[in-house]
Amino acid sequence: MTYSLRLIVLAAALVITGTIGLRAEPGQEIEPSDALSLLLPHEKGKALCYVGTGDPVTFPLEDIPKRDTQRSITINHFLFEVTSQQFDADDSVKPPKPGEFYYSYRMVAQVVGMKVPLISAGQCGSGSPDVFGCGSDCDGGTMAFRPIAGSDALFMGVSSTSRRFRMSWGCGGGGAEGGKVEVLQYDPATRNIRMERADAKMCAPIVRAFRKRKD
Repeated sequence: MTYSLRLIVLAAALVITGTIGLRAEPGQEIEPSDALSLLLPHEKGKALCYVGTGDPVTFPLEDIPKRDTQRSITINHFLFEVTSQQFDADDSVKPPKPGEFYYSYRMVAQVVGMKVPLISAGQCGSGSPDVFGCGSDCDGGTMAFRPIAGSDALFMGVSSTSRRFRMSWGCGGGGAEGGKVEVLQYDPATRNIRMERADAKMCAPIVRAFRKRKD
């Protein structure tokens, strides 16, 4: 993903989740106040793993052009991993300027009746202590996450602002757009999914799913 696309994705997430956070003045430090920084203070390579719980959830799907019959997809469970990342340092200046931190994510969704999962990857952003958003580049929409008070869990659902969230089929999957992707639509009737924090090994299927996609 290019630097400009990273900025677009991050800006979209900040718009969806609220206001953009305050910038520190020279010599001044601002305590973390947005949902992501509170959840996962920046430390390069540090990650959190989440596993979806509850009954399967059915999402309406976006079709362009719109079909006479609304398509839908039912997902058994989600796996979600958010990671603190850092851009490369700028070695063109002296002294070298450290790269800025950002958050990346990877997600896998196991679909009812399909051996191949849906996957998504991109960046996350937040400007609110109550919610953060994650989405891919090129207008892939956003999935919104709300920390649940008194627990390590999150509520997850398609953003009511972007109203869409694009996921790609892994190797061998089907789909609407050229057989490669599906776009989950926002529907207020669709329940939010409770994502429980889990041990890192629970997110091992994410690594396997993305490795198969590259092969």
